Amino acid sequence: MVPKMVAYENIYNPENQREVEYFILLLLGTSPKGRLSVLHLEKEFFFLWNSSKYIKPLMEFIAHYKGPYSKALAETLRSPMYLEGLWEYEEPNKQDDLSGGFIKLNEKGIQKFKEILSKISSRNDKKLVNIIAGMNLLHDLYGNLDSKELLYFVYTNPNYKKYITKSEVYDKIVTNEMNRNIAKRVHNTIEI
Repeated sequence: MVPKMVAYENIYNPENQREVEYFILLLLGTSPKGRLSVLHLEKEFFFLWNSSKYIKPLMEFIAHYKGPYSKALAETLRSPMYLEGLWEYEEPNKQDDLSGGFIKLNEKGIQKFKEILSKISSRNDKKLVNIIAGMNLLHDLYGNLDSKELLYFVYTNPNYKKYITKSEVYDKIVTNEMNRNIAKRVHNTIEI
């Protein structure tokens, strides 16, 4: 099933769960690296959510330990109900305390992704084509940033100020002298 694009009265219903799972599948499938860190997936989903009237009704993001966070998204990554067995979790290395590990599509997930893309293409679904284009743009803009750089971008963006109030890593990322180099790299990387 391809996600339907309709407004919802209740953001916590089973139909939303299905759509969130399909958007995760599309986000993972469009990743040029073939996998995304949990942090990247969460933040890229947040960027989509923040800019798409079709995705916004599906869930809420709140201020959390590493900036914008969605409990619904985190639970869906761990325990999908409709697309079970299509992605796998990889542990981060021992020095990595920010990424949250990595998610990648398995062979069954890659096949499902290709099937969904084919359906979207054959139906000429402009809304989903635009969302996929947005996903590709997000991968281009943020895919080469490491976890600290991605968090630095989120934390220093004035539009996301309300999502950093509970961050336990803000000071480590933003005020650390060494991270001034991150600022230059992040802003040079995402300039259009």
